[in-house]
Amino acid sequence: MLQRNLLKKPERIGDWDFYNIGSTTLNELKNFGIIPKKDYKALGKRKPDGLIVTKRKVIAVIENKSISKFKTEKQKQNALKQVIDIAQVLGAKVLILTDTVETIWINVFTGKIILDQNGIPLKIFLVLHLMMW
Repeated sequence: MLQRNLLKKPERIGDWDFYNIGSTTLNELKNFGIIPKKDYKALGKRKPDGLIVTKRKVIAVIENKSISKFKTEKQKQNALKQVIDIAQVLGAKVLILTDTVETIWINVFTGKIILDQNGIPLKIFLVLHLMMW
C-alpha cells in the first residue's frame, strides 16, 4: 500500500477506488481507513488480493489465482470458499474470482454465479485489464 502510494492515489474504476493489494491484512486496511472500522476478529489477519471500494464501502472483493490453480471446478470452488467469508464480513455485494483469462462473478449473498439477462455467466473484461500484474 505504502510502496505503491495506494493510500493517496488508488487506481480508479469510474468513481470507485481499486486496490490491487494482496499483502495487506483487513486490520491494516481498516487502520488505513479504506474499509469500515470494526472488529474483524480472526478474519482481520486475512489478505484479499484486491478490493473495489467507495468511501469505505466495499463493492467487490477480488481473488486472483494462477492459471494452473483455476482450471477445474474443484479449484474454482476452493477459490470461492477461500474468500467468500472475507467478502461477507466486508459487506461486499460481488466477489470476483479470476486467473486473468477466466473471470467468475459471484453474488456474495447467494454464493452463486451472476448471470446476465440471457442466463449466461457475466463477463466483464475492464476489471481483468486493471488486475493484470
